[in-house]
Amino acid sequence: MILKKNIEEVLEEISEAAVKAGRDPETVKLMAVTKTKPAEYVDTAYNAGMRLFGENRVNELEDKFYRKKRKRRSTFNRTSSEK
Repeated sequence: MILKKNIEEVLEEISEAAVKAGRDPETVKLMAVTKTKPAEYVDTAYNAGMRLFGENRVNELEDKFYRKKRKRRSTFNRTSSEK
């Protein structure tokens, strides 16, 4: 799976950069931003190991995660500066 390989490579780069900066790599997280992406992309990212997602539109968040009744343990963050 290409996405899983890409995620692993990015996580490795993050880990190396954190160590170089004197930070614990476990304190740096990778967030998949789902804005404008269909639910199928979210499924693929989740299946590839992503658990932290960002979405700036509540209705899209509901469509992608809650209305489909996915049984997942993920963290969702609002990525927009809108309040």
